[in-house]
Amino acid sequence: NIKRVFGPLKNAALNTGVLADWSESISSVFTVGMTVKVTDFNTGKTFNVKRTGGVNHANVEIADSASVSTYKTIFGGANTWERRAVLVEINGTQYAASLAGYSTLGISSSGVSGTVDMYFWGSYGDFVNLKDVEHGTACKTASGQ
Repeated sequence: NIKRVFGPLKNAALNTGVLADWSESISSVFTVGMTVKVTDFNTGKTFNVKRTGGVNHANVEIADSASVSTYKTIFGGANTWERRAVLVEINGTQYAASLAGYSTLGISSSGVSGTVDMYFWGSYGDFVNLKDVEHGTACKTASGQ
């Protein structure tokens, strides 16, 4: 049973993000070790994440305790495979992306156990090399499409 989490829709008040391809542009500008600001498209809440790795999509760690609190609120306080439309600010540009609410096990300095998956347009999974339709839909939502 997968918990579905939806925030109050106020996306009309938010900007939309650029729908940029992961392999053609994002993977080279969103480098490992970089911390960026994320805005949840539905609620307008912001928090910070740090890229820790990822080849086919970005693996990110929630950057600090205040961000952990916001992240948990957005996803209803529990691990969920819900994909959220988000805006990611990288070097002054807002990009459309999708963030999963399920953290993997691992070491984290922020208080969230591990990393979470962040997809951009053209991202795909690590294990089966398939594009995730729900992540793609969330990316398009964040771009205003």
